[in-house]
Amino acid sequence: MKYFILLITLLLASCTTMLVNPVDTSHKINHICIERNPNVTVDDFLSIIEALINEHSITTSIYDSKIPNDCEFYLTYDAAEAWDFIFFLVSAKLWLYNHETQIGFAQYRLKNGGGLDLNKWTSVEGKIRKLVDQLLVHH
Repeated sequence: MKYFILLITLLLASCTTMLVNPVDTSHKINHICIERNPNVTVDDFLSIIEALINEHSITTSIYDSKIPNDCEFYLTYDAAEAWDFIFFLVSAKLWLYNHETQIGFAQYRLKNGGGLDLNKWTSVEGKIRKLVDQLLVHH
């Protein structure tokens, strides 16, 4: 019986990892250009990122391929989802640059598809909010 309880505990344990390298306070960010990633099919992912960055009093604009000349700070991203009765976010990465230099990074990863962890069905916004808030913690 105790092995069964141990097994259930392990299956229900958090299977989520987050890694964040926040942007240093020396960077005064007023505007971030975001490169649209056409390979990301997660619903509303780009608009969620944009809204969450705006909550830090930072304006945003979207570009498609070539970084506009007036973009001092720009963000690229990637994300993937899986299916378990509904689609849910399994990974996301955000890279923030000052010109060509990476100044911040944030990653969310749901290990092994989340298993029995019910938090895997948390909204995309709920998962990404933590990443953006930690990435821009000083802004």
